[in-house]
Amino acid sequence: MRTATLSPSIEKLLAKHADFVAGTVMTILTACAIIFPRAIPFFYFALTIMAVVELWRTGNISNILKPPTFIGIFPGLLASWCFFTIFWSQDPMQALSKVSFLASIIIALLVVSSWLASISPSMSMRLKTGLLTGILIGALYLSVEIYFDQAIKIGVLNLVDHAATGSQKHFKVLNNKIERIPLYLLNRNVATLAILFWPSILLAMGLWKGKSRWFVLAPIVTMTGIATYGSEHDTSQIALMVSALLFGLTYFLPRIGLISVKLIWVGAILLVIPLAVAAYDAQLYKADWLPYSARARIIIWSYTAHDYLKHPIIGVGALSTQVASDTIEISEDKPADHVLPPQTARHGHNIFLQSWYELGAIGALLLLATGLAIIAHINRMADRVKPYAIATFGVALVLAAFTWGMWQVWYIAMFVFAMSAMQIVAHETSKETVQ
Repeated sequence: MRTATLSPSIEKLLAKHADFVAGTVMTILTACAIIFPRAIPFFYFALTIMAVVELWRTGNISNILKPPTFIGIFPGLLASWCFFTIFWSQDPMQALSKVSFLASIIIALLVVSSWLASISPSMSMRLKTGLLTGILIGALYLSVEIYFDQAIKIGVLNLVDHAATGSQKHFKVLNNKIERIPLYLLNRNVATLAILFWPSILLAMGLWKGKSRWFVLAPIVTMTGIATYGSEHDTSQIALMVSALLFGLTYFLPRIGLISVKLIWVGAILLVIPLAVAAYDAQLYKADWLPYSARARIIIWSYTAHDYLKHPIIGVGALSTQVASDTIEISEDKPADHVLPPQTARHGHNIFLQSWYELGAIGALLLLATGLAIIAHINRMADRVKPYAIATFGVALVLAAFTWGMWQVWYIAMFVFAMSAMQIVAHETSKETVQ
């Protein structure tokens, strides 16, 4: 135990208001994570600082030094292997910065996890309430923005004269004023809300009882529905549908649900290369019923899958997908039936395939083990929590399979933030509901 270093009155003041401060901070960080997803790494490290302060204040700072759980071991091994691949990466210094971030946020996750494992029931209730409030604020903002074609953002940017001084790459500008901002710029926001959807449902079910819970559930479902299905992010739309199926399966048939998500995870990693090749061979890149982005990804994935065979065991090195895309001269020779030339892209748009390509079989199998460790941890959760945790894992799995690249820092932080949110939601308290 630490010895007091502050006056008793200050110590008492900190102890008295610690729960309120933590809950307020959680509200702000969660809302900002949905509204400003690119800054999620900053918000998560702010949460980590709060965790360290609270561990120190309560005399549990030594918990940080405890050996990591088996969940922490596999991400640690994966990050270590990523460090090794830097030596044959196309840009070792850039790769080092990305891998260092991965390692730092894994450490941050373990610190936050240590704190959340030792919080009091009152602190737990404040964090849960703060998390739910933050999700509601973020969902309200996002649903309003999507329904009204980003009127809030356009108004604010025009107010600060951003159209005259900032980037107009994505904006439709008329008379030096922004008239329209493409809806796809909110895809990150939509994905962040989607991965926090099931924790918010469990919070509403746990914190309220009887008919009063519907006054919270209805807005969550409505706003998430408007934000997600009014957006242009097809992947989030698919993710919520897949997660709903997993939720129902796990809720009514827990064992079957758990086995199903294991099989999906294993298949997503072990079968991604043959599936990518098969989709191209089946000429799905010419299918008019598929969106342009899907047809483009089929071409990218097939090219990447074939290129993987050049370095099957150790891969081409961390971040090489992005570096190669930034340095390669874009081919103008595009087959007539292709929406883009056969080549890799700046983002792999599939974490599983990108792990095989950049990290080789060793990295892909470590990623496989990490996912199985998380599923095993979910299996040890309370029965009431399992369906929601599996559904959240399902959202993450779909997002990982179809969107962005594995080294985007906000993307990594989004998954980590969701894991901590689920830990908060799953925390048991002696007084679980409010009237």
